[in-house]
Amino acid sequence: MHQANESSPLLAGACHDEGMVNPVSHASNAPMRPSLPNDHRYEALDGLRGVAALAVMVHHLGMFSGLIYPHNAWVAVDLFFMLSGFVLMHSYGPRIQAGLPLGEFFTARIVRLAPMYLMGLAVGAVAAALGAAVCHDSLKDLGLVTGLGALMLPYFGSTAWPMNGMCHADTIFPLNTPSWSLFFEVVVNLGFFFVLTRWRRVSGWLVLLALAGFLGLVVREHLQNPGWSRGDFLEGFPRVISEFGLGMLLYRYHHRIRLRSNVLPWLLIAAVTVLFYSANVQRAWADVFLLMPVTLLLTASMKLDGVTRRVAHWLGELSYPLYMLHVPINNLVIQLLHHHHRLAARPQLLLVCGLSVLAASLAAPLDR
Repeated sequence: MHQANESSPLLAGACHDEGMVNPVSHASNAPMRPSLPNDHRYEALDGLRGVAALAVMVHHLGMFSGLIYPHNAWVAVDLFFMLSGFVLMHSYGPRIQAGLPLGEFFTARIVRLAPMYLMGLAVGAVAAALGAAVCHDSLKDLGLVTGLGALMLPYFGSTAWPMNGMCHADTIFPLNTPSWSLFFEVVVNLGFFFVLTRWRRVSGWLVLLALAGFLGLVVREHLQNPGWSRGDFLEGFPRVISEFGLGMLLYRYHHRIRLRSNVLPWLLIAAVTVLFYSANVQRAWADVFLLMPVTLLLTASMKLDGVTRRVAHWLGELSYPLYMLHVPINNLVIQLLHHHHRLAARPQLLLVCGLSVLAASLAAPLDR
């Protein structure tokens, strides 16, 4: 996230413009090129994304340690998808409508997402190689999975892969589980480009229809965190399409919000954070469909200064590296400790959380 995020964590970057231009005449067919940068920055959204990334980290690493903290923080990924739709409308919407070529847009997105993604993949590959003694068959497919991962493509084989010292065969990105959301991010980014090219704006009715369809699927199939495994891979498409579209729609209307006080957005951010700890799946989905959109809409209108602005900026800088590095770092630490001694649950959680935050802080300057 930095130069206009662009991504979700899902995925990444500060919420400000990336050399955005004044949308000159839409009648022109000439591709728009960046000129004077727009320095408007959604600092509060940076902070919101950072809080969500921390919740995802603690959720994953808590499970790996046998501690279920916070129970339903997987819904933070849904917030990432909404944020991505919101910020890409801000960063790229006018440029795409003015003729930005697909190749230029897609290259910018891949360049933006790739460094942290490949860093997580590399750490995950090392951890998997060290864990081959536990999951014997994984070594023969390591080259294939690494190659697919480098292309941001899922793996649908049945081989079990080392994760947290055990063998797991479900995830479609076995070297770095959170990468599943980056795959869907790239897919929906292409859809975003074609929607704006063909129709020039997102249809509110189509977004609401997509959300209703996905909600119906959630209720009928009792879905929980779909998209990351072989068994629920296809359900990831309506999830990301509906939530990214909702983020685009919220961007269209957020300019109409005029806050006289930041009290309500702060209360909503606190409520979202508290609901990460709920063990009730229905309540978690209610968080996604009701509370998160309102929180995003109002938080985008917040004005921060002083310490809160600096903290929000730091959280935004940290969020994408943290999201992409915490699981492979955990797997690497577990493999390195395997031949020596295993830590108790809480010390392990604190150790890996600390190492992940440190690694993300060091990697953040590369995430530009």
